[in-house]
This record gives sequence, structure tokens and C-alpha cells, in this order.
Amino acid sequence: MKSFEFFKPTLATASGRLALLLATAVSLIGYPNPATAATFDVGVGFSHPPIGYFPPSFNPSSVTIHPGDQVKWTWVSSGHSTTSGSPGMPNGIWDSGIRSQGATFTHTFNSVGTFPYYCTVHGETGQVIVTPIPPPVADFNNDGKPDFVLFNASTRQTVVWYMNDNVLIGKAVGPTLLVGWQVVGVADFNRDGHPDYLLFNSITHQTAISYLSGATNIANASGPTLPSAWTPVATADFNNDGKPDYLLFNPSTRQTYLWYLNNNVLTSKAAGPVLPPGWSPVAP
Repeated sequence: MKSFEFFKPTLATASGRLALLLATAVSLIGYPNPATAATFDVGVGFSHPPIGYFPPSFNPSSVTIHPGDQVKWTWVSSGHSTTSGSPGMPNGIWDSGIRSQGATFTHTFNSVGTFPYYCTVHGETGQVIVTPIPPPVADFNNDGKPDFVLFNASTRQTVVWYMNDNVLIGKAVGPTLLVGWQVVGVADFNRDGHPDYLLFNSITHQTAISYLSGATNIANASGPTLPSAWTPVATADFNNDGKPDYLLFNPSTRQTYLWYLNNNVLTSKAAGPVLPPGWSPVAP
């Protein structure tokens, strides 16, 4: 996304009036566990390739999941297998056998690690990467304790304050936002184990995600644009698919709405309750 510029000034530039945007409650996320595991789909084979062109047998060839999640392979053409291990060296974790078009095979991954696999017929390879389930808090330094995100309205600078309960133990400079943008939520949108910023532009009603590693911006992506009068007020995994969603609120009509996302892509919507006058939603 081209609407952001980031730099890393010293912590001294973050001095001044710091407005507290987010703390622990803003970023509580319901990550999956075995009872609410997510399923990831992988296609096996290829469909009507042009003559002389043979694409990989697995699409996508690499998926990243959490313990308790499962991968479901679906055969789009006949005569392939998904077999754990390397070509010629199966390791016995799973083996679908050679199957025909329309067949499916599912395996649940309960351990952290990288699991290579291949097709015993054609030798094409794939992998499943299982990463630890992040703690359900905005834990930017992975010490198991929630941290603060601070914002300086004058400099547009964000700063992460690392906390031990109520005690400040360290600081790190985060990305600087352009005028018009603000942080409205924190969640691990790309499921890499690091909290990300959900950004909102109140003028254009555009949302965006600033992907972080600790407090460092590593990438950006555009999110869905909201209708006028609606604002995002929180992020959480409302439908238990292991992926953060938007909670929207219309202060004029008092209506709430849930937008279900897959990373930065809107997949579906659902109306929430209408709130009584004088009440507003806060982050779960």
C-alpha cells in the first residue's frame, strides 16, 4: 500500500503529549485451539494445462497454520498423492495414497514445526508450517505480557511501551502515520505470531494493515473501505476461524456490524445488535 511512510526516529522524538490509544483490552484476540481449529484448503493436481506446461501439483504449495489446525487436500485431477517427507523418503506421518479427481484427504497438525510432503507419482513438493499460537494479547516482545501502543498526535509517531503488569520496562519506536490515519486496533492479521496495526482513515474511510515484527513495520496492505458514517472500533475473532475481524459501529443509527476477514480481505458480513442511546461499543 502506498499511503504510508515509515521511519525510525529516536525515542526522544516521541516525547510530548502521548495519547493512549490502545492497551490490553483493545487487542484481545480469540486464537484457535483444537476445539475451534481452522481448515486450510490445498488443491492437488492441475486442471487442463496447456501442452508442455505442468504447474506444481499443490496449490498453494506452502501454508502456515497453528497447532490444532488441519489441512484439507482436494484432488483437481487424478493420479496424485500427498505423502509426508521428501521425494523417495516418506517419513510416515501421513500418506493419502494415489487418488482420483474429487477425492479429499485431511490431516490435523498438533505439533509446531515444518512438515514437507510430496507427490509419489510426479515428485512435486509442498510444505506445512505450524507456528505457535500467539498469546491472546498485544504482546509485542513475546514475553507473555500485554503492552501499550501510544500515539503522538503532533508528530504522528507510534511507540510501544513494554509492560510487566503495571510497570514500564522498555520502549520501542513504531511506524509514523501520515495525516488522516490512526490506529484503531491491534491483531495478528497475517498469523505470523506478531501483532499488527489496524489503521483507519476517517476522511476516505479506507482501512489498512501495517504488518509488524515487534514494533518494526515490515509490510503494508489495503483493507476494505467502509461506508460513510461507519467506523471500526475493535478487532477480534468473532466467528472462531482463527482470523481477526472488524467490529464496526454507526453512531447515528447505533447499529453494529461484523466484517469477517481473511487477513486483509473481506469475506462476509453480519449485522450485530443495535445499542441503546448513550452506549458505544468498546474493544472486547
